[in-house]
Amino acid sequence: AQRNAVFLDARSGLVVAGGDAAVGAAVVRQGRVMLSIIGPVANPAAGTAAAPRDTSVRAVDNGISLRLPVGTSVLEVTAALRAVDAQPSDVAAILLALRQVGALPVEVVVR
Repeated sequence: AQRNAVFLDARSGLVVAGGDAAVGAAVVRQGRVMLSIIGPVANPAAGTAAAPRDTSVRAVDNGISLRLPVGTSVLEVTAALRAVDAQPSDVAAILLALRQVGALPVEVVVR
């Protein structure tokens, strides 16, 4: 098996392995879902605190805007996407987009 990868089941949209990877700042849109991962990350060495765990969901222009904080795990992202009824193909596309824009530091393997 590949290390440093997120494995996603294509039919269910569930993370099979690697769900603890943290997601960095990004905004991606797929279908009717716009996902925003925003806010600074805590850096105790620099004396900065983490942003509050700002999570929100709201309806916008025939879709859903989902906001999660930087550092949210892949597992939490996929759970939030499923909670707004995102299709498994959309969940996969969003994770691949997060990887493409550099917000996900691990490979995404959809099986």
